[in-house]
Amino acid sequence: MIVHRVMNELVKQRLEKMKEKDDRTIWVTDLIGCKRKAELRKMYPFVLPNSVILGYFAHLGFASYVSEVGGLSEVEYEKNLDGYVIRGRIDAIIDNTVVEFKTAKQVDKPFAHHVMQVRLYMWLSNMTKAVIVYVTPERFVEFKIDKPYRTEDVRELIANWSSPRFDWECKKCEFRVVCEYAKC
Repeated sequence: MIVHRVMNELVKQRLEKMKEKDDRTIWVTDLIGCKRKAELRKMYPFVLPNSVILGYFAHLGFASYVSEVGGLSEVEYEKNLDGYVIRGRIDAIIDNTVVEFKTAKQVDKPFAHHVMQVRLYMWLSNMTKAVIVYVTPERFVEFKIDKPYRTEDVRELIANWSSPRFDWECKKCEFRVVCEYAKC
């Protein structure tokens, strides 16, 4: 079955990425969310919710056109901070602008955790402009972000990294059935 082959490939890629993770490396996508979820992802990397799969395919389509407009896709950055390595993989850089591509059912304003993500990417890459591009069933919408995090802000994010970071996270979390912090 084709779906099984695709899923096996996604799990294989995720397992490879998990090998890159250690206790002193913090990925941006982990830092903007629940700390326990980041830990559980390391323990259960084969758990892939549908939203991750959909996002993966949407990113593939987006990335295939980035070079056509003179951009770079899947650009990795890292910085050392207080004994940690903060790492991020930016969807695209186009015209010295961080571009983060997201899918959503609907959007009227950028989601707080997505803003955190691009501000962290801006800090990592020393860029001062970013755009979050949302694709919904009805439209494409862009939100400009022009304030990168400062090093002090990143230190605060690490110090206040909690489980969960946002109240809504547990409801949507694929690990809620095994998580001792689940609030639903």
